[in-house]
Amino acid sequence: MEWREKLRSFPVIAAGVILLAFVIGAILGVMGPSARPLPQGAPQGETDEARGPAVKTGKSDPGRAGSGTTATTDSTGAGGARSGPTRDKPRDPRETPRDSGNTTVGQWTRPKDLKPGRKDTMAARVDVPVAQSSLLVTVKKPGEYAAEQATLLLDIQADGLGWQRVSAKAQPTGKQGEWRYSGLYAGSYLVTAVVPGYNYAYQTVLVPGGMQEIAVNIDMPPVQYGRVALMFSFEDGGRPTMVYCLRAEKGGREGALAGRFGRQEAPTAQQGNSGGLGNYSIPSDTQTLLFAVLADRKEHFTFSAMRDSRRYSAQMTIAGKANEEQRFDVNLKLLDAADPDPTGGHFAKEAVKAVFTFTRSDSAAVTLRRCNLRQTPDSATYTAASTLEGNKATFLAVQPGNYFLVAEADGLSAAYVKSLTVTAGTEMPLLIELSSLTLRVTRDQGIEPPPGVKWNYRATLRPLASGSIETFYNREIPAGSNSDSTTYTVPVGSYTVVMGSSNELLACEAPSTPITLTREGANLSFTLRTASTLEFVCIDSYTNPVPGVEFLVSYSPAGQIPESERTRVELGGPDGRCILKGATYGRVYLHVWVTSSDFQAPDRTYEIDLPSYGVLNLGAVTVK
Repeated sequence: MEWREKLRSFPVIAAGVILLAFVIGAILGVMGPSARPLPQGAPQGETDEARGPAVKTGKSDPGRAGSGTTATTDSTGAGGARSGPTRDKPRDPRETPRDSGNTTVGQWTRPKDLKPGRKDTMAARVDVPVAQSSLLVTVKKPGEYAAEQATLLLDIQADGLGWQRVSAKAQPTGKQGEWRYSGLYAGSYLVTAVVPGYNYAYQTVLVPGGMQEIAVNIDMPPVQYGRVALMFSFEDGGRPTMVYCLRAEKGGREGALAGRFGRQEAPTAQQGNSGGLGNYSIPSDTQTLLFAVLADRKEHFTFSAMRDSRRYSAQMTIAGKANEEQRFDVNLKLLDAADPDPTGGHFAKEAVKAVFTFTRSDSAAVTLRRCNLRQTPDSATYTAASTLEGNKATFLAVQPGNYFLVAEADGLSAAYVKSLTVTAGTEMPLLIELSSLTLRVTRDQGIEPPPGVKWNYRATLRPLASGSIETFYNREIPAGSNSDSTTYTVPVGSYTVVMGSSNELLACEAPSTPITLTREGANLSFTLRTASTLEFVCIDSYTNPVPGVEFLVSYSPAGQIPESERTRVELGGPDGRCILKGATYGRVYLHVWVTSSDFQAPDRTYEIDLPSYGVLNLGAVTVK
């Protein structure tokens, strides 16, 4: 075989290709990688090479567009140019696509530099606590008989908040009267047992942690009652012949899970259950009312009475004692005409008729849709108008007193709210002074959302910052446009404008804006951008989870947090886990409250950099 034929043989060609590939690879390795900008339309905002170990990509969640008032679009965006990608140094794995500079123009309302303030050093661990402990609960009835059935509740002690309900469910072991709680962390727990026909019982137990099981024995006490004898009198002399009584059981333990700043809700067991209500005639011979109360349980009584159109009231909490009679004197205090009804609308007094007629400052016709009276702007209950006739609302039987009137009418984008006093024969004309509120929402062009996600947002108008009488509008920035602008016709007054999105991959800035509208009207601008999810676990120095933590993501440092952000404070779980969805990306402050109840003085304040979208998991963060 000639040498030319040998060079054309398959083994020689294969060896040459392999040698050439090796040489090219060696040259590229010596040159090193170059930083690359995010390609246009790249999915999920973070490339694999840029994603740090604690960031994972989010999934696409198609948005939902709703209807609102007529919109006008504007294709122009306000703002300055962004710098191009850096190509002379490797890309920082913590860098977001927003930092890498994929696009050039877009509105930028978020502060590029955070206000200087306190910044604590974050001590975080990759490994999170593992729940290894368990409770073996045995419930017995009198006579050492095992309970056939029982309802068990479990709470954990949270610093500064009281007891926090644990979602873990007790599982029967197969042995009668025996249940097991598994997967518990270290902490102080409260086990409550409820058995039909018996008084409920509870027991506290300290779980030190580790792989161990602790036995808890609960003996159910029989239902025992005490009796209270109440003698009533008016503070200005005389005695009533009839009183109205509202009873509510307070429960056998106290807690304060309303949140450090009054936002979180308390569990049902702590709120207490209604123990009855009604009118009681006082016997003329004894002048005393008798009530049976559960032993070792607290009940809250609210009494009210009327005399010559004057209102009286008294409140007291009574703890029952088994097989004992307790006697109390109840002094009914005279209430001012402006004082709210202490019994929540059940005051024992004569109802009156009230008529309200509405006109608009622009002389347009008023057609009412709804009209009601509330004790406070945030009241969950209200008295609805008996009849609505055009611009007239009639209440045929309403208790006299101070109210907030809430009226919704055609052509108004928010409810009309007015504080007023209702007395006998009230006929009140009301003028609705009008204003205009223009909301302009511009999409952030720094990052494109995942494929299939539309630029939709929700605008919520809250008169007097009330979440009970809010009106919201679902809207969308049209395809091919940079912004959406809408003008709402609203009554003059104080509002809180809350902006957000029904899609957790999007968020608005600013999320909450208080504003007082005059007849001149106002304009507000917002930025709609991609959002991320923040996750972390709060632990102590012994790596035990810290329950009942509250946290806030804000652009403001500790000591300068706007009061309007109180409503955005989030509550962590009983296992210390904290999750925030819909967080805007970029550098922000993470404020954490553990024992502090001062809104401006959180226990910990960290500076973090949230990704464009996806999940940022900080791991286990030591907060105490």
